[in-house]
Amino acid sequence: MICATNLLEQQLQTKGFKRIIGIDEVGYGAIAGPVVVCSVILKQTFPRSFMLCDSKILSKVKREIIYTQIQEFLEVFSIGQSTASEINRYGIREATNQAIVRSIQQLPIQADYALIDGTQAPKLDLPFEMIIRGDQSVRSIAAASILAKVTRDRWMEKMSNQFPLYGFATHKGYGTKKHLEMVRIHGVCKHHRIHWKCFDPNVLSC
Repeated sequence: MICATNLLEQQLQTKGFKRIIGIDEVGYGAIAGPVVVCSVILKQTFPRSFMLCDSKILSKVKREIIYTQIQEFLEVFSIGQSTASEINRYGIREATNQAIVRSIQQLPIQADYALIDGTQAPKLDLPFEMIIRGDQSVRSIAAASILAKVTRDRWMEKMSNQFPLYGFATHKGYGTKKHLEMVRIHGVCKHHRIHWKCFDPNVLSC
């Protein structure tokens, strides 16, 4: 398992950047539900021995445990999201960028620098750096990944109670065979992203 470090944050702090945000999104490739972005600033007291890694390689139980454990080591964090309706209207890339901006704007303190997982980002009012697979290498991004994943999964589980036909609690809105079968039988609901080609009845899979 590859675990993230705080080496990059330390390098930035020596350059005068004290409040460094780690940012990651969850749900970009789903066919239903929101895209969720977390912005997080870790406390300086975050223990070196605490191992963080990409949320996608952790079990649900492990993510939930870490989600609870890291709360005391967060200086601040916030969640921004874009709904399926916004994704349908603007496209997934623009909707994700909107969620990134929202997550930063909702932080209660002003940050100095942002480290963002991925390759694309909106225009921001602070210096930032895009990092490919940042959730595997940068501690603050890994923390954001876990917080965003748990937040989105809980939301999808709640939506599963309201829309029980689709099994959102199981697949979390991703295009599994069972999910697509339910869409073909029941049609889409308001949380589906209708731009995906898998919603064409002539196409069997994404």
